[in-house]
Amino acid sequence: MDAPLKPYSSSPVTTAQSMPGWPQQTPLNVPAVREDDDPVVYVPDAYGEGMVAVRRSQVQPTAPTPPRDLAPLPLLDPAAQRLIGAGIGGGALSAGLGWGIGQALTPLAGINTGSFMWLAIMVAAWKLPAFGKKVTNKTTYNTTNNTSMNVVNRNRGFGRSTTSA
Repeated sequence: MDAPLKPYSSSPVTTAQSMPGWPQQTPLNVPAVREDDDPVVYVPDAYGEGMVAVRRSQVQPTAPTPPRDLAPLPLLDPAAQRLIGAGIGGGALSAGLGWGIGQALTPLAGINTGSFMWLAIMVAAWKLPAFGKKVTNKTTYNTTNNTSMNVVNRNRGFGRSTTSA
């Protein structure tokens, strides 16, 4: 006897059946397997804590994995590049504006109370009448002089121009 004898099984030959709740599949040229010839495989249980023994004919085939994209990725994400560019540009703009405003306001640092006092004295002197001039209540007459003048400006080549009245 070259091959060991297998005990006779009175169970009928079964085909793979899908488990409840799984999508139904029709077997594609699956040969009928006797129950005692069906190997046992171990699959993870529902909680991911251990392995469960299941007959191979009861395991559903897995879906094929999609092919991977092996194209090289850019060093920086394009959205990240735009954000970095906006940050650098905004920082340069802010620095330039701050420097310019500082340069414009620097002369104001030299103004002090004495400067404001002299400014007040000059305004008061401008508004007060001059010394030695008598203020009288004389009637003044307003006269209007109308003058008209015709001015002609002639522009010539290379930025030369002549003006005549």
